[in-house]
Amino acid sequence: MGTSTLTLEQQYNLPLVKDVLDENERLRKLAALGTGTKIPDSKIDEITVPYVFENKLLMKEGEFNDVYYPAEEIRDAVTLAAEKGLVYDHLDTSDEGCSNWLGHVINPHWDDNGPDGAGMYGDLKIVDKSCAQILASGPKWGISPTIDYQKNEVNGKIIGTELLWKSFSFVLSPAVRDTMLNSLKNEKGELTMPEPKPKETMTYQIQGDKDSKTLSVDKDTLDILTAKDAELAQLRKYREDADKLKRTELAEDLVNNEYLIGRLSAEEIANRKKALNEKSVEILSELSDVVGVHPNLKPFQDYVKTFLSKNADATLSQAAKSWEKTMKKSALQNGGTPPAGDADDDADDDDADDDADDINDANDPANNDANLMQSTLMGRSAASAGRKTATLSADELDKGMVNFMSQFSRRA
Repeated sequence: MGTSTLTLEQQYNLPLVKDVLDENERLRKLAALGTGTKIPDSKIDEITVPYVFENKLLMKEGEFNDVYYPAEEIRDAVTLAAEKGLVYDHLDTSDEGCSNWLGHVINPHWDDNGPDGAGMYGDLKIVDKSCAQILASGPKWGISPTIDYQKNEVNGKIIGTELLWKSFSFVLSPAVRDTMLNSLKNEKGELTMPEPKPKETMTYQIQGDKDSKTLSVDKDTLDILTAKDAELAQLRKYREDADKLKRTELAEDLVNNEYLIGRLSAEEIANRKKALNEKSVEILSELSDVVGVHPNLKPFQDYVKTFLSKNADATLSQAAKSWEKTMKKSALQNGGTPPAGDADDDADDDDADDDADDINDANDPANNDANLMQSTLMGRSAASAGRKTATLSADELDKGMVNFMSQFSRRA
């Protein structure tokens, strides 16, 4: 009777052989011999400690217990997991860590292609024989880390950074479900956390950067940065408006004081005011401190305001000239003499000098030296009508006053 030889492929396709192979595969999965901790029951009693269960998932990226742990933060803290203790049920947080010390983690590392997905893996070195035997029997335990972290809240979402591993516990229901030992991974939804969806990357333009640099950020970060930019823009506008208002007030007071002390003629007020409005608040403040406040500042400002309200098309120059006439008339009616810069065409040089001295006398005595300095710098001795001395520019006079005042203050 003849015999025939079957090829290896034909043997594998035999129904009986296929059934045996399928059963072996099913048993292999149930025992989770590839990634779990189970060993054949006959070998459990032979276990000696320390006993090492290799390459087990310890932590992965995701949101667990309302805290999101980014992959880069876990990766940066991988080496800190070395020698961290293994305990039951986080009992170390209840001051029972020593009595429940089971072993520690060795060889922690990050693996993008680990058996349970990308994450932090390590070997479990068990020194408690009872625990080692239980693990070898294939319990459905999970690994749960105890972590200290820096809390960061972004749009109501808490993000954990600067991770510090305290210990790792064997628990029945871990937050990171993929750390379950001896369970059929990816076959029951409740055992596997969904992989985090890739975050959409968007471009953020750095505000105010001369090189026009950009950053690649996710949508949540972009929303936060955009909102912050809007807040900064609003604050910047508020500051600019406040500076503009302050600059306008200082410039107006300064030009009026300069006019009243004889530094400016009525025709020069408008141009001087325009020039002062271009200066910074700091410079205007320094100049104002040097020039001081004339006793007639408030009456002059009120007069100009009333004059301009009654004469819609009038200029500052016209208002100042009207003030000069009014002051001259008032002085003559009272038997006095008009102040410097208010004299008519017939006023001589000596009268102008006397008028300048009268203005100094009207100021506070403590400021007499400063006022004398102002008179010298601004050429007030030549302030009579029809004759003005202009040897320095306005900017040069401003700088001269500030420098003189700083020296005067140090001497005082």
